Parts: sequence; C-alpha cells; structure tokens
Amino acid sequence: MKRIYICVTACELRLLDATKIYHYFLKNGNQIVYKPEEADIIFYVTCGFSEIQSKNVYDKIREFQKYDADLIVAGCVPEIEPGKLAEIFKGRTISTKGLNKIDDLFPDHKIKFGDVDDANVPFSFLYGEKISQELRRTKPVIAIKNFFGKISWIKNLYKNFNDHIYKNIFYVKALLSRFLTNKPFYMIRISWGCPCNCSYCAAKKAVGPIHSKSLDQCINEFKKGLEKGHKNFILNADDSGAYGIDIGSSFPELLDEMTKIPGDYEISILNFNPVWIIKYIDQLEEILKRKKITSLEIPIQSSNSRVLKLMNRFSDVEKMKEAFLRLKKAYPDLAIVVHYILGFPTETQEEFQQSLDFIRELDFDAGYYFIFSSRAGTVAAGITPKIPQEEISMRLKHAKKYLEKIGYTVMISKISSVIFTKKDFLIKSVRNKI
Repeated sequence: MKRIYICVTACELRLLDATKIYHYFLKNGNQIVYKPEEADIIFYVTCGFSEIQSKNVYDKIREFQKYDADLIVAGCVPEIEPGKLAEIFKGRTISTKGLNKIDDLFPDHKIKFGDVDDANVPFSFLYGEKISQELRRTKPVIAIKNFFGKISWIKNLYKNFNDHIYKNIFYVKALLSRFLTNKPFYMIRISWGCPCNCSYCAAKKAVGPIHSKSLDQCINEFKKGLEKGHKNFILNADDSGAYGIDIGSSFPELLDEMTKIPGDYEISILNFNPVWIIKYIDQLEEILKRKKITSLEIPIQSSNSRVLKLMNRFSDVEKMKEAFLRLKKAYPDLAIVVHYILGFPTETQEEFQQSLDFIRELDFDAGYYFIFSSRAGTVAAGITPKIPQEEISMRLKHAKKYLEKIGYTVMISKISSVIFTKKDFLIKSVRNKI
C-alpha cells in the first residue's frame, strides 16, 4: 500500500481527471493523504494554459522535490513544455491525452484506469474539503476561531464581506459560483480533445483530437445524477459544441435527448464555441424554449474579424451577433458568460474597442478578459508585432473603466485579468433554486 498525495493546479477538466485518479488509487488499496510530507507518491496534475500558470507549476514542482516522495508530473505541461520541464524535473511524467498509460506506472494495480468510471465531481470538492477539515482541526486555527468568533463586529464584517463577494462580484453562474458557494452540481464530461486549431492554443498538444463519449453513456450519467437528487448539471469538454462529430452524432442530438427527460433540473454548458452555435442555431432555439438550459459559457475571444482570422477562429462577427440575439430571444432568462483575449498580437486600440462595444451591445451577463500569453510552438507566437506591456496595462484600465460605466461590476485577477458581471446577474440566477 502506498500513501498518495494528489495536487491539482488546473482547469475543471483536469480536476475531473484528478478525481478519477483519486478513485483509481483507492480501488487499488492505496491510502490518500492530505499533506505532501506524509506521501510516498506525490501525483501532480498541471496546467500550461498561460505563462503565469506554467511559472506556478514549476514553482510547485521545486517545492515538491524537497519532500522524500516519488513525484509524478501529469496534466498538460509535460506535452506543452517538455523541454522546459526537463530542465528542472527528471522524473516520471504522464500527459493528459495519455492518461490511460497510468497503468504502466503502476503495473501491480489489478483494477485498470479504464475500468474506473469517469468522474462527475471535480477534485476541489471531493478532496479540498477534506484538506480544509484537516486544517480546521489544527490547534492554531481552533484557537483563532474561538478568539475572533467572540468579537461581534468581526463576525458581522466577515458576513458582510462574504455577502458582497458572493452576490456582487463572484456570482458568475456558469463558472465561479459553483466553486465559491455550496451549491451542489453534477458535471458530465461529454468528450475529450478538440478538433480546432486556434493559433494561440498550446493545450491542443496536450488534449489531442476529439473523442466523444457515446450518447447512451452521457444520458446514463445524467440519469444517474438525477437519481442521486442533483438539480444542477454542467456539460463540459475541451470543445462542447464539437460533441459527436467523430461518432456520427451531434451536440443538439445530445441536448435534445437530455432535455426531454422530465424533472426539476437546470443545465449549464461550458466551452461552447461560436462556430457550433451558428451551425446549430435552429435546433438550439427550439431546445432553449424548454427552459432547461440556463447558462452558456462562450469563448468569443475577439469581436473583430481580422483578429479572429489571425486566431484561426470563426470570424463572421455579424453572424455571431445574430445567433446570440436569437438565443436570448428563445429564452430571455438565459445567462451568457463570455471569454475574450486582451492584447492579441497586432490588435489595434480600435479593434480592442470593438470587442468592448460588442459586449455592451449584446449585454452579456458576465465574462472574462484574459491577457494574451505567447506559448512556444503556437502560430500566434510568431505573429508580430506583440502588444507592449505598457499598452496592455492601459487597455486593462480602460476595459475596467468602460465596463463599470456600462453597468458591470469588475474585478482584476492575476490569472484572468478582468472579470466582469452584471449587477443584476444574481437576480437571474436566484430563480434557479440556489
């Protein structure tokens, strides 16, 4: 029996991977520990989405190498930056698209990784709560809690702070709220990999081509969640709209089958690229009218056709606009959360402003502005000129000021740069049984 410590600094899909890894080790008689110093094996699932995440990964690897444990580095970094990783780490690695090869690392395991059910609860819920419970039981934390808990104004300040954060800043239904509130949800990964080749994306190296679950498997997971009493479901994939194109099915076929199932539930969809929304808009309109799909997370990335072409993404902005308006008309309470990239190479101030104006015109509920991160080996890394850091900083400030002026609550984050939400977004979300 080995003592296993699992760490994840990655996206929700890698969190699902980590949950499956967790069950894989447990089913094979290992013990899960919650402190790296107690481990025989440290299993680290990484993210290489941006330079910031990669830097954090390397810092964490250096930290883990100080412990008397066998470190295994998994996730996306081994494929995205193999050379850079090799400079500081000579141990065993396993990539996201090759995760089934984990059995080769543990040949004595009788239960194989492929025999373990895919996860529906991200690792941060399954595992992080146990870590926090361990922390809360430590004597220093208990003493601090007992001391400050007796001071009424501190208790009130903490409560007011939480209320403000949850209700006015972080209540992005499709993403942040499920990690910052106790609202339970059930996530269904409908496929792995991505058929697209966006010029800025390094993750494609790590996730590989699309591989969809069968329609029956997705529906069975959904029914299983309903049987467990779940009401809030999330469909997730590297490219959700591409579901089914490799197995003779389609995303609308899946949504149609799923939303016909009776019950009191809601569905959020993540990573729904505009190209698929436009392709399937007629079917989506009819499905949305059933009022089961309550939010969409859409990576738009830019609202300028020239920049979108450089990104190697769908570039007809007018068709996007028309499709989004049709979605909102089909279900007025639909929440739409968008992603944009700030400072893509050669993007002018006027092109940047077009994206901000598009947000105002379409009145999206919430969104993110990620600073462009040049990743080695991508097409975008060779596109010049790059936007200077001084200009990036000015655009960040302008975006914050502009978005606040048109009614958004805005915060700055190191990872996503700008997070913005409509101040009345909570009202739209509350209707769905918090």
